[in-house]
Amino acid sequence: MDFNQMSNMNSSQQLNDRQRTAQFGLQDLLQEEQYQQSPVTHTKSLADDYLTRPRSQNQNQINANNSNNLIASSKNSNQNTNQSINDSASQSSGSNNIVSALIPNIVYDIIHHYWQKEPIQQNEQQQKQVIKKIQKDEAPKFKPSHQNDYRQQLIDLGVKDKYILNGEQYIKDIQAGLKSATFRLEGKLILTNFKLIYVVTNGKYESLGSPDFYQIQLMMIQSCERTVEKKGNQFSYIDIECKDVRKYQFRFNFDQNEESQEFMGLLIDNAFNKEIYKYPAFVYKKYNDEEQQFNGWNIYNIKKEFERMRINIYDPTQQNSNSNQEQFYYKYLNNELKDICDTYPPYLVVPYFMQEETIKKCSKFRSRERLPVLTFGFKSSNEQKLPVTLWRCSQCRTGFSSRSTEDEQMLRLIGDPTNKDNRSSNNVNVHIYDARPFMNAVGNKLAGKGYESNSCYKNCDIQFLDIHNIHKVRDSYNKLVSVCLSSDQQIKWFKEVDSSQWLEHISSIIQGAVRICQSMLANNHVVVHCSDGWDRTSQLCSLAQIFLDPYYRTIEGFCSLIQKDWVYFGHQFNLRQGHGQRNQSEETSPIFLQFLDCVHQVQNYYPLSFEFNEQFLVDLAFSSYNCQYGTFLANSYQELVKQDIIKQTISVWSFLLSKRHIYENPFYKKDDQIQTLKPDFQQRSLKIWNRYFFFYQFQRLDEYKIEQQKCRFNEDNIQNQHKKSQEALQFYESLLKELKIQIPKQRVTPKDLANLVKQSIIKDYEAQQVFKQDSEYNEEDYDIILKQSSHIVNQNSRQMN
Repeated sequence: MDFNQMSNMNSSQQLNDRQRTAQFGLQDLLQEEQYQQSPVTHTKSLADDYLTRPRSQNQNQINANNSNNLIASSKNSNQNTNQSINDSASQSSGSNNIVSALIPNIVYDIIHHYWQKEPIQQNEQQQKQVIKKIQKDEAPKFKPSHQNDYRQQLIDLGVKDKYILNGEQYIKDIQAGLKSATFRLEGKLILTNFKLIYVVTNGKYESLGSPDFYQIQLMMIQSCERTVEKKGNQFSYIDIECKDVRKYQFRFNFDQNEESQEFMGLLIDNAFNKEIYKYPAFVYKKYNDEEQQFNGWNIYNIKKEFERMRINIYDPTQQNSNSNQEQFYYKYLNNELKDICDTYPPYLVVPYFMQEETIKKCSKFRSRERLPVLTFGFKSSNEQKLPVTLWRCSQCRTGFSSRSTEDEQMLRLIGDPTNKDNRSSNNVNVHIYDARPFMNAVGNKLAGKGYESNSCYKNCDIQFLDIHNIHKVRDSYNKLVSVCLSSDQQIKWFKEVDSSQWLEHISSIIQGAVRICQSMLANNHVVVHCSDGWDRTSQLCSLAQIFLDPYYRTIEGFCSLIQKDWVYFGHQFNLRQGHGQRNQSEETSPIFLQFLDCVHQVQNYYPLSFEFNEQFLVDLAFSSYNCQYGTFLANSYQELVKQDIIKQTISVWSFLLSKRHIYENPFYKKDDQIQTLKPDFQQRSLKIWNRYFFFYQFQRLDEYKIEQQKCRFNEDNIQNQHKKSQEALQFYESLLKELKIQIPKQRVTPKDLANLVKQSIIKDYEAQQVFKQDSEYNEEDYDIILKQSSHIVNQNSRQMN
């Protein structure tokens, strides 16, 4: 383009150029060494001057600057681009400086685009407020130029742009073979700060499996070992096992031994980093503003939640508003200082007539100080004064002879919250469900803990649910994964699945939740606990609420439920998911995955009752391991707050809600009334969760270049399918009518039917139906038809020969 063409650019083109400069020019300019300070420092003085003048005045100077700069750059067109900019900048001053021309444009466009809620006007006060925002570095975060460099570097290595996450940075790559029981691939193994990426170079297997198969998020790696052959070709291998039922073996040639060893060291440093601030979630937030607008950290609000349940709770912080309300039987208790329990949420709900000192004594009598607190309740009718309630806690410290009058008072008030005088009663109105097998509970007495006795807790009925602990669940899961990954064609699948006992554990949890629901529907208050009250207790309470309340079967309700009963109530996600652990510890166990599997089983049983689909559960399971979001990084909500994770990461609910259209169940039937689910918990009704356990299993579809496609349901194509089914039904009905017309209504003999068969008016099986419907015909008559029909067929075949 010559100078005349440049000077004749219309104003709209200039504006587009300026907008592009605002997006990309600032990144490149301010990343240079001469601009090491904050962008705010360089733009402040220019912004002060620029914003205090009218827009038109600024535009005139911009046009002048652009013309001068274009002339300067035109004169130096034969020189290097960077040199021409430096020359024009050094020979010019004021308006002739290209940086001075770019920066005002950038400042205006930044403010105009990102601070629309505070529009820039002539008002001086508003302008100063905008400048203060820039001075505080509250302006939006741009993707720095080096991030584009990292992205391009990965693209050059063969990684598709859509699979590169924002904030992902290249670390190292190496040539490697990928070995499997059914194939061997050749390609390039790439390590980034987020994941391992395998780029296949032998095109024959390019479409083998799903794209996710070739991407291993680093926090998904459960174990990683390197071995070297002592004989033969002396290949070196890196064996990787993942938390999401994947297993890889990468092979390296003899001359790559040192390089593969270096690669292994970098992989271990990035995949098994126990410093929580180095997890992907902290990097991911900087470059993903879209998901943050859904504000998933606020998905659960304790006060709004109990208002939705129609349970009136006294709030000490709002005494004036509470004074005119009806009598309260429950109250909020402040636990922000963790003086009651350091693994419980900041606010608890306890019986109204329990004094704070009594509550603290009660907490000391419970393991980990996790006293009984209210998590759910419902009223079956508007006339019902008191709700039926669900409470959760940990085991008590009874040992063989200890007791606590404060804890006994708590259980009495749970059964009768109006019992202000703490009267003793033998009326059983509280069902305590201990999740453990009875013998395990007895064994805990040796450690000074145990379970409630009927002699002390006279208003309670104690039942054991026989659900096994985290160690049994971990062993069961490992056995099932081993079966799922087995390449043995002779494996006895059903026998091996049964021996893993995974479905047995799933069945026991669902059965326990059903029993809890039955007690509550019979107007009994329920208390649930296991050993420490953060594993099996969370599973049972969550499932029971899903069965009882349709709200928790919606997308928002389910997210809120997990935030409440898992995150807020202190399920130890960091330990159970094994974040940063190179090998499984004794505290690692797939408890949360087991809960999601239970939900999946119920979802299969009631496919119309859940607003979310199966993929929602699968992605939630994967998100609990990959550390891309902050929700599952810590062992309690208080830990999330203490380590400032909430402010520095994105909630997983922000991600899921931003993709809501993907996760909606098109067959969901909304029911505003309480519709209790009563799923069948027998093992015969349960199935292996194929979409999770076989998510990365694939078939060799590339031979015919067939690509897998996902069926996407929406209102239009569902109506289209319905229309087609109606058309098909009408077609078959018309065929039946024609058939009835062709067959004589009067009684026919077997010979007549044989003639109909001969004329191809009806088939043999249709003649058979005539005999079945008419009791006067018998088997001998039908034999006549068969003989005559076969005779006709034989005669026709002889004529053809």
